[in-house]
Amino acid sequence: MSSIKSSAIVLKSINWRDTSKIVTLFTREEGKISVIAKGARQLKSKYQGILESINLLEVIIYISATRKLQILGQASLDNTFKQIRAEYEKTCYTFTLLELIDIFFKEGSVDTVFFDFLKTLLIEMEKISDPKYILWYFLLKLSSYLGFRPEFNECAVCHSHITREDMVFSMKEGAIICRDCRSSSESIWALSEVARKSLLELQNLNHKRISSAQIIIDEKFMYTEFLLTYLRLHSEEKLDLSSLKIFK
Repeated sequence: MSSIKSSAIVLKSINWRDTSKIVTLFTREEGKISVIAKGARQLKSKYQGILESINLLEVIIYISATRKLQILGQASLDNTFKQIRAEYEKTCYTFTLLELIDIFFKEGSVDTVFFDFLKTLLIEMEKISDPKYILWYFLLKLSSYLGFRPEFNECAVCHSHITREDMVFSMKEGAIICRDCRSSSESIWALSEVARKSLLELQNLNHKRISSAQIIIDEKFMYTEFLLTYLRLHSEEKLDLSSLKIFK
């Protein structure tokens, strides 16, 4: 048996037996990993208040290749992201990010860059005035990470740059389509010029500066449903996200 030390973000936890918890962590060194926190539900547990979703921890995990669940040896609190927890809407959108991480990252799939990216987004979530921008940004970046980056700059068929109001977005092609190339049989979304520009601007933002970005959006455009529809189609995941149901 070996041990690893890593930063970790708590994705979720469930009760296990009488006194313990099974905790799903997104770690910098080992990717997503499920661990048993023995005695975590006892009143005097060393894990009291630590293993809550969103918390950033420093952990030591005991690893054995013969076990499906690993053992949490130590955990110390690095950041609780109090400003996220202080606002209900921020908390719900952050839970959505964690749900998506849990869906798309398999156990043991290590990506230190994506871990640092998520950590920065949580810091930005604390500072931003409108948290849904971070969800939209994350959905755009997740689509790119999974290999199907949406194209908002030119027509997928004729490759002409589009600035007119007569464009649509082809979910199948993953790109905008101009009026001359449009087919009535395509799965399409109407896309205003304002919506196109805001999606393109979000897509190109530096994640360390998203909280200070000034983005003009189309108030009538359903950004969340648009981006989730796209992600569902290309990932073939249902994405019935419980954290978003409160907004319906």
